[in-house]
Amino acid sequence: MHWFYVTLVVLVTFSSIPQCTYGAATKKNCSEPRSVEGCSIIRLMWSFDMDTNKCERHFVCSNHANAFQSELECKNTCRTVPTRKPKPPQRDCTYWLLHLNQCAWSTLMQYFDQQRTLHKILWFTGCKGSENKWYSYSLYSRNCKEHAFCNAYNNLL
Repeated sequence: MHWFYVTLVVLVTFSSIPQCTYGAATKKNCSEPRSVEGCSIIRLMWSFDMDTNKCERHFVCSNHANAFQSELECKNTCRTVPTRKPKPPQRDCTYWLLHLNQCAWSTLMQYFDQQRTLHKILWFTGCKGSENKWYSYSLYSRNCKEHAFCNAYNNLL
């Protein structure tokens, strides 16, 4: 009789614990990339896109950590933080001097001034995104200059 009573108490106790449905215990994770692989149900749901920093509607596994029933639920769970886009690098003469391998043409010219000082100037052009500009770098004065295409040609004459 004692064995029966213990078994009955154990069964009643475990039957009163709420059962979880499949996927309900999944912890929400906004940084998890959405996926349609490895799941049995794919649905059109809301998920947070880390690249755009927005909630977007896409097909995703219904039990995925980054799957939400509504846009509001997604936005409330995945609060977006405004981020500054990094400034693109300033592509001036100094930039191209450091990235000379991205320029189509370069040459080193030498001349003597009136005081017989040797000047060496590195000329380069055809740099990606700045194909119509000429640049010069004086090894003597360590000065980098940008020139308009026609002015650079006239300065050489």
